[in-house]
Amino acid sequence: MQLKTKPKPIRKTLAMATATLLGHVTHIGTANAESNPWEIDTAVMSYQENGRVSVLEPVIRMREDKGDDKFFTLKLVVDTLSGASPNGAIPTNSPQTFSGPSGSSSYPIAANTVPLDPNFHDTRYAINAEWEQPAGDARHSIYGLSFSTETDYQSLGASATYNFDFNNKNTTLTTGASFSGDSVQPLGGKPVAFAVVPASTGGGGGGGEDEGGGGGETSFHVNKRVVDLLLGVTQVMGRKDLIQLNFNYGKESGYLNDPYKLLSVVDNTGALITAVAPDSPYIYEKRPDSRNRTALYSRWSHQFGSDVLRLSYRYYSDSWGIRSNTLDMHYRLELGERFFLEPHLRSYKQTAADFYHTSLLNTEVATLDYASADYRLADMTTKTVGLKFGWLVGKHSEAGIRVETITQQAQPSRVIGIQSQQDLLPTVKATMVQLNYRFLF
Repeated sequence: MQLKTKPKPIRKTLAMATATLLGHVTHIGTANAESNPWEIDTAVMSYQENGRVSVLEPVIRMREDKGDDKFFTLKLVVDTLSGASPNGAIPTNSPQTFSGPSGSSSYPIAANTVPLDPNFHDTRYAINAEWEQPAGDARHSIYGLSFSTETDYQSLGASATYNFDFNNKNTTLTTGASFSGDSVQPLGGKPVAFAVVPASTGGGGGGGEDEGGGGGETSFHVNKRVVDLLLGVTQVMGRKDLIQLNFNYGKESGYLNDPYKLLSVVDNTGALITAVAPDSPYIYEKRPDSRNRTALYSRWSHQFGSDVLRLSYRYYSDSWGIRSNTLDMHYRLELGERFFLEPHLRSYKQTAADFYHTSLLNTEVATLDYASADYRLADMTTKTVGLKFGWLVGKHSEAGIRVETITQQAQPSRVIGIQSQQDLLPTVKATMVQLNYRFLF
């Protein structure tokens, strides 16, 4: 399955924020070419939703100081996902039956239960390499390459970032760009958008070829392209304050559908219909083949003695109609020379995509250009509360454990007739635990 179903994502984002001491306080300092040229960061993250997807993600990041302000960084990530994932259909007062993406196995859904595909499983391997070097007296450049692969998705990307210092190095201007080319190979073939899900499979992949064609191929290769541009400025406001502003523009184009999501078709009472096709009240989703994204990010870091407060705000909008606001707060509280606590609070709220529909009336199917019942495109609010505890293990090593709870509430686009008897989009609760260990050698 595509890792796009994961909550956030981890996939190729522009990591171009200017590094600062205020943004990365540590007991053990940083690597240097003379004594400890290697800085190693390791982490294992476990993410578990209530009755849904679970994620296990080990990460290792290795950074070598080559001297003369030159650095080589290598990051390796493995994501293992399993559990149950919503297929897009609505719960009803009678049982439903669906099949997996390849149509080889079916799974029953009890009445009054949100349809979840229990066969969700995939492993993703990713590698990212970066080279940093001076580009003049007041300039610094970073070049990166990335590659990731999973069962039905591969991605290859490149990025470049340039930092320009001026105003006695109190101001840094950052510009950057990244590009990735992705290859999508849906299991069972690419579904025909808005086509009726065959009654023999009742949901899941297969059954497609070209837009508007019948039949299907056992493997169908489609492409996706992603471009991101960044312009940012970081300003030292004094001995204890730092302000950062970033503007990001991105464009995605190509195959942007989720081939494993479908929509329920209902009548004006809100009940599933069979008039679309015999015993099949489901159709495949269809999204636009392009998406423009803009984001404005700001962060203020302030040092209280040895403690550090980091506050950030991000506004996001895209051509699909989604608007979001994110507030994030970290406070690092030093407990002597060996220990620290770091509370974390995050609030996220987004509006629904223009084409989000929890279900479709049978009279609407022929009138819509796009439609998706993917709850991640719904009007949504997410709250995160977390705490990290860290300690100095030795002179050149530091460890930590972070525990967070995440609560996500999405709203249906509308409730039709008897759908009021159902919890169409139940609250999703998740727990995240992360262990990390950092050392120099």
